[in-house]
Amino acid sequence: MHKILMVEHVLNYLFHERALMESKMVDLKKLKKYTQDMRVLYVEDDLTVQTEMAEFLKRFFPTVVLANNGKEGLEAYKQGNYDLIISDINMPIMNGIEMSKSILQEDQNQSIIIISAYSDSEYLLELINLGIEYFVLKPVGLQQLTKIIYRVSEAHNNEKLAHLYHESIKNQNIQLEKSLEEKSQIINTQIYRDSLTGLDNLCAFMYNTNNYKHLEFTVLMLIDIDKLEHINDLYGTATGNQVLISFSKLIKEFSKEYYYELYHTSGDQFVLLDQVAYIDTEKYEIEFNILLNRIKEFTFFIDDLKKEISVNATIGMSLGQEHPLRHADMALKNAKDNNKIYSVYNTLIDTTKEMQEKMEWRHKITSALENNRIVPVYQPIVDREANIIKYESLMRILEIVDNQEILISPEKFLNISLETKQYSLISTMMIYKVLDFLQTNEHTISINLTYSDITNKSFMESLYKRISKENIGDRLIVEITENESVQDYKLLKKSIKRFRSLGVKIAIDDFGSGYSNFSQILEIHPEYIKIDGTLIENIDIDSHAFILTKAIVTFFNELGIKVIAEYVHSEKIHEILQGFKIDEFQGYYFSEPLREI
Repeated sequence: MHKILMVEHVLNYLFHERALMESKMVDLKKLKKYTQDMRVLYVEDDLTVQTEMAEFLKRFFPTVVLANNGKEGLEAYKQGNYDLIISDINMPIMNGIEMSKSILQEDQNQSIIIISAYSDSEYLLELINLGIEYFVLKPVGLQQLTKIIYRVSEAHNNEKLAHLYHESIKNQNIQLEKSLEEKSQIINTQIYRDSLTGLDNLCAFMYNTNNYKHLEFTVLMLIDIDKLEHINDLYGTATGNQVLISFSKLIKEFSKEYYYELYHTSGDQFVLLDQVAYIDTEKYEIEFNILLNRIKEFTFFIDDLKKEISVNATIGMSLGQEHPLRHADMALKNAKDNNKIYSVYNTLIDTTKEMQEKMEWRHKITSALENNRIVPVYQPIVDREANIIKYESLMRILEIVDNQEILISPEKFLNISLETKQYSLISTMMIYKVLDFLQTNEHTISINLTYSDITNKSFMESLYKRISKENIGDRLIVEITENESVQDYKLLKKSIKRFRSLGVKIAIDDFGSGYSNFSQILEIHPEYIKIDGTLIENIDIDSHAFILTKAIVTFFNELGIKVIAEYVHSEKIHEILQGFKIDEFQGYYFSEPLREI
């Protein structure tokens, strides 16, 4: 299954470090991890654009090969293996589509990103007819482009992990043939010993600190190698591993000399631990300065490149008796946030308050569940003549303060409910209340279902039964969020088929939020597409949002799928959207969510 994606030319601002780091759509640390061993072929005839894009790609990919047209790109492809190909369409000699067709004939699974300056719906339909399964409408900003690269590299990483998993299973089966004694020794070694450095690991640290009787006070230094991922990106993981091994020897020599326990607790972190009857601050200050100087002088020589690189580290230190690792980690984060070499834990840098706030919200959610205070509100959806034709149900927590009702938006508690495993409970209460409401009126109501809701088999079965028994399917719309990660499309399609058999209509919510699987959406063929509110709310001042929204509306109009615009908050935006032939509208310009209708 091949994957071809569309994005527009990347402008100069794409390469500004600050803008890249402010992207909220992608975990950049994970992205760099995913791309650390990927090879990229980039085909572009515009040398200025080529240079800019190459600089951007080299921030993530260790190998970026350049070609000036489709013919050169095809020749480069035949000479080497590439995990990803990025190509313009309109080029001399051979364009990007012709080159892509030739490549896909040889390897239908090759990942390709097509850069295009086109945006009309006829072109999008042509691509779908060619059998292309994935693409994103242009214009794409920084967040969309970074998210596309993230998805491609994430898929590459998942394939690699799957291969490693199968290899691991194969090796485990071989090990089963060995004696029980040998097997036990291997398991114990894997649990408590880091295979790379040979040092005791985090499991050994936890076991030792929980099971052995210790003296009254604990001194703990958490040492974190700075930007080890950059070394991996620049010189390869093999070099990064050698840096870890060499650095661990330095710390090991120090630990033996000054009688510290030493642990390698994660990829780039080490723990030095000392347990004492009392804390001799002068002694630890001397030893700490010795350690700092040794780290400062530490360098690593790369034999293949005949090059010496410096390796720095940041240290978080805890001097006390309770929760030493947690406190040292707080100190380490404080040092990094303030660009310091080290930091010693104190109450001013304690993040316990944040944890307490989460616990308070967990209590509030529990109380709301116990007292039946998860309530729906209803926001009208209007037609082109501003007539109310249906409502979307939205979740709120109801609180009573000074005899006044206060409705709390999900922005305050939804993420916490996911972390505390309370989401399914509040979602179930909310949806059941909407179904109760449908029994007493003739309105048409839409409910929001997440992928996690759909995977909850017992809840879904009860939902199907209620809809069927109460005969309310023809007045119910199920909205499915388009940007939510879906691992099992077969399950999703099966659920949609079940809903349709009950008369329920389907809407795709937040469409255009950055990554659009058109193939899957066309297979679902929803009755409604709800355009992502972040596009609508700035459409009067953002040309990219204007063009993308217009293209989306044109595309789905031709397919006979109704389009709904959310976040309509002003007359000007409403007038712009009227010109796009959008079918329905929703937002504060028409009405805020209502407690009763």
